[in-house]
Amino acid sequence: MRRALQVLALAAAVAGALAYPQGHARAQTVRLYLQRLAQRPAEILLVPGFLTILEFEDAVNAVATGNPGIVELVDVSGGTVMLRPRAGSGSTDIVVSVADVRALFRARIASQPRTTHKYVVTSSAPPEPEEKPQPPRPATQVGTRAPAPQPSPTPAAQPAPASEWDAFVNTLSPQQKALLLALMRDLSLGRLFEFLQTLSPQQRETFLRLARFRGLDPSSMPPQQRPALPQHAQAGSGPDWLDWQVAATRTPSGTVVQYTLSNTGQRTVLTDLLRLRVTAGGSELKFSVARVNPSGYAGRINPGEAESGTITLHQDPGGEVTLEWRVVEVGSGATYTLTRTIR
Repeated sequence: MRRALQVLALAAAVAGALAYPQGHARAQTVRLYLQRLAQRPAEILLVPGFLTILEFEDAVNAVATGNPGIVELVDVSGGTVMLRPRAGSGSTDIVVSVADVRALFRARIASQPRTTHKYVVTSSAPPEPEEKPQPPRPATQVGTRAPAPQPSPTPAAQPAPASEWDAFVNTLSPQQKALLLALMRDLSLGRLFEFLQTLSPQQRETFLRLARFRGLDPSSMPPQQRPALPQHAQAGSGPDWLDWQVAATRTPSGTVVQYTLSNTGQRTVLTDLLRLRVTAGGSELKFSVARVNPSGYAGRINPGEAESGTITLHQDPGGEVTLEWRVVEVGSGATYTLTRTIR
């Protein structure tokens, strides 16, 4: 009896080989991208009698499915996963953990085409459309953001006029601006006199009126009128490859924040003005932004580049002011929250 069963099994295997010519055994190969699979599942086919192969560049850590009655895990070796269907129809999800990414798939049982299906998953980012072969030109953007209007019985306040401090800074030469920035970082008598000697009589009068220096001792200045030093990264405020340097000047005519945002990482980041919030005491403040970006696209900082700009507060109630900017990494879609505080 056993001999007869072996003969029947061999005959069935030969009949199956004759029923499906060699041309039907050619595997169908589809290329997928790991970063896209982490955000949206891709459909893979399971055909009864054939294997479905998933190939990754890195070793597979784990494989999971929502319905083990639909799909069978045949083997996991290195970066290769082999699957086959357990039923004649149906669909379920499959999650494959590779490195730090969870790749998402939607497995569907199909009767055609009757062949092995192979899916090659590439870790590199998908190709981006080629840009026009033109050298990038620095992009300049000016925008204003105001909090959502709140119902109030009193009329809304009129927008504050343009900052007088900005008008003063625009009259300075590059050398004078460098001296002013050095003075803001290190408020000392030596730097003060060095800066004042470069100013014209009209500039000197404007500067002293705006800064309200009462004497030669910088410590005699009221705290709310002292130039703020650059704020360094705070805990949880973003990755170390995003360096957001801010220097604030608070005067009776307004508060001006000069900033530089440097990208020393490997990916492009987006700095959308709609994601920038300035708050004081839990309330949002209205502000204007003027910025320059060397990439040619305002709000897009490529690796190795930096964006510089000026944030002008239309109103400043005094005390602590918090700047919060949520920037987005191109490719992965990761969001990083950068926070700086002005006191």
